[in-house]
Amino acid sequence: MGVKRFAAVNTKIRALESHLLKPEDYDALLEMETLSEMVAYLKLRTSYQEYLEVVQDKSVNIDMLEVVFKRAMFKRIQGLIHYFTDAYKQLFKTLFMRYEIEDLKLFIRALIRKEDLSQILEHLVILGINKNIDYTQLKRVNTLEGLLEAIKGTPYCDLIEYYMDEVPQKRIFYMEMNLDRFYFKKLLEQVKKLESSDSAVLSEILGRNTDILNLQWIYRGRKFFGLSAEELLNYTLLGGHALKYRQLKELCYAKSMEDAIGLIRSGPYGFLVEGRDFEIFMELDMERYIYDEFMKLKKNNRMNIIESMVYMHQLEYEVRDLFTIFEAKRYGLKKAEVLKYLVRIRPD
Repeated sequence: MGVKRFAAVNTKIRALESHLLKPEDYDALLEMETLSEMVAYLKLRTSYQEYLEVVQDKSVNIDMLEVVFKRAMFKRIQGLIHYFTDAYKQLFKTLFMRYEIEDLKLFIRALIRKEDLSQILEHLVILGINKNIDYTQLKRVNTLEGLLEAIKGTPYCDLIEYYMDEVPQKRIFYMEMNLDRFYFKKLLEQVKKLESSDSAVLSEILGRNTDILNLQWIYRGRKFFGLSAEELLNYTLLGGHALKYRQLKELCYAKSMEDAIGLIRSGPYGFLVEGRDFEIFMELDMERYIYDEFMKLKKNNRMNIIESMVYMHQLEYEVRDLFTIFEAKRYGLKKAEVLKYLVRIRPD
């Protein structure tokens, strides 16, 4: 049954993977000096051509490209959902909730900080799959109360409303953490509904991802937000692989920041706080770790859900790398320096 379920979609994925950027594409882009040069190359030499036809060279800018590339990425990923049924189709719908949640976070931050919403509206990603959010109504919102009205009846409304009375500085933080916890809870629940072999392999990688997100959260919560041990522990994500409640509690209640770092360093994810300036590179090292774990799984798994998950991550990290290159060239960084910040391609 597993072979039949994945035969068509994996054939499609292998075709899509052939359109991913090659090392030589990265090399060419890294040698270029301007954004216009890079866009011209992507138009002429890569599969992004069809999405960049609307971009005029004279008016090209990074904000415009962000919308184009994100929508290109989601369009490709959306195409996979039609190959699945039952729990597997619902898994993809759950995965897409993350993008809805990221849209909501943009709105929450802008509304609380009283920022110009016109820029936010241009960057929303309208997936049209879950249909949890009425984007037409969302575009008319100008207050948090209006946001709650726009998302009434969705699974997100209560998660946001619960913290409406918090002071603005903490309100953003609590709302975002609550949305993230909800997403990971739903994702873990859905993974457990898959066939046992798929559930096992995805549960492990999801657990590893949860571990390192918790470490990042605890570190930054202590270092930059001054949160109490109770607050830190209450907002850790459930379902970790190596870091269970006891280890997380020990980290949250460590007497000092130095003690917490020592505990991280002595555990399975010590690489996150080793060597170079880890406060700057922690998030990058996390992304590289998850990407590498997926690529290891790809070598050992065929005709199961892993190929779909790996492709999604390859595409997401490719788009992330492209914008790292775009931004780096804006500030005149050379190839060797830019390579330090990429996920899919690394320094020699």
